[in-house]
Amino acid sequence: MVDVNPPDVDAGKELVQALDQLRFPLPDALWLLTRPEDEWRLVLGTSFIDWYGPISAYQEIQEIVRSNGISLSLSFISVVSSSDPLIVALSNAITTGQQPTTIRFSRNTIDGIYVEDAVIYRLIRSRSWGMLLEMRGGWRGADPRPSASIEEAVRGELGKWISVTDFGLRTIRAKPAFYEVEADPSLSPKQIKQAVDAALQQTYPGRKVTAKILEPPPSRKPVA
Repeated sequence: MVDVNPPDVDAGKELVQALDQLRFPLPDALWLLTRPEDEWRLVLGTSFIDWYGPISAYQEIQEIVRSNGISLSLSFISVVSSSDPLIVALSNAITTGQQPTTIRFSRNTIDGIYVEDAVIYRLIRSRSWGMLLEMRGGWRGADPRPSASIEEAVRGELGKWISVTDFGLRTIRAKPAFYEVEADPSLSPKQIKQAVDAALQQTYPGRKVTAKILEPPPSRKPVA
């Protein structure tokens, strides 16, 4: 069995941490030994690929690798949906916390899928939605709040793991504003909306801001 290169494990963890700093939605990350190639690949599971497509996903990863000077070739990175069958099977068997770790998982069969060898940084059972925020009368020249403040308020309402990112706000228009939502799988879209609406009352006091939760991800980018 071909062993994973320790410097690659370090570089992969560095990439996960860099993605976290940018609030990139990344519930799943691991090195996986592929067969029959006997090649290790860094597999990143993210709903970003569902919303924006593979080209945009790889462009984001490439830019983060380049800007952080991480010693990883894009040719060894596979970006997949968090709903990928392998990711789902693994996350059903192993669930980690948010902080990256290094769990070795070798020669096991899960839901009919054989895993020869893997080094797991993170597996968080989650579901993804889009979230459109609308303010009555538009944003009046002010951008919507950063995702961090909304995320904190929503977590306070739900008391469960949730991540909010604002990749759709790069070319913000009058309305609506688009956010990416990753949440505990036990939460329904209705529960997410109720919590977000309550959080928005705190985040935008005195203003009428409501949320619309979108599921499943559309085939094209929601905000041009």
